[in-house]
Amino acid sequence: MDFPWTSPADFPRELWRVLHAKQETKSNGMGLVAGAPWLRLPFQTNLAAFTGSIMAHRNQDRLLSPYISFFEDKAEAEQWCLAAEEYLHETTHIIQFVINDDMLQALSMGTFRAFRVKDVARQLGLEDSILGYGSERGFSDSEFMWLGAAPVTNFFVVESSKDIRQRKQKEMYPILNLDGETKCKCELDGRAKVGETHLCVTKYDCRSTDVNMWMYR
Repeated sequence: MDFPWTSPADFPRELWRVLHAKQETKSNGMGLVAGAPWLRLPFQTNLAAFTGSIMAHRNQDRLLSPYISFFEDKAEAEQWCLAAEEYLHETTHIIQFVINDDMLQALSMGTFRAFRVKDVARQLGLEDSILGYGSERGFSDSEFMWLGAAPVTNFFVVESSKDIRQRKQKEMYPILNLDGETKCKCELDGRAKVGETHLCVTKYDCRSTDVNMWMYR
């Protein structure tokens, strides 16, 4: 990569990576390594090859890619994590990647290279959709692409797709505080046992299939 699409000063302090067993990106004990870490596609000598490589990666074409995807927006990473779980029928994860001062210096020196996809589109005067599929409507399309490899020393918090679903259930269906006791309407009506995970009628009808579709899409 021969152009600084995203200034180190514009990098967030953390990114999020989706992890599952079917990815081309692998761990070698020192960090994550892209499917084709040796591949370099200079923008200034071959613009079509460079933009084509981004499109192929984001469209999940069956080609080895030099990039590793991260997301600035944790909610967007969670969306992809849950979608991967549904497609693969197995537990998937997201992992936090911390951009500390040492990493910012490494990015400034070119030791590591990465960019925000939207910055490439903006600086080339392209529509975001030209560079491949982003996330579903309602998400910020906050994807970053890391070139080649990302060091293990910057990875920290891991959360499973199961944990994400359970947390989203609690966030989506708030409880009522009645008479000093923490109970939801389902528990008060006897539709659910106290503390039991369930579809709550505080905001929605437990029998609503739309709720199921929203939660597990």
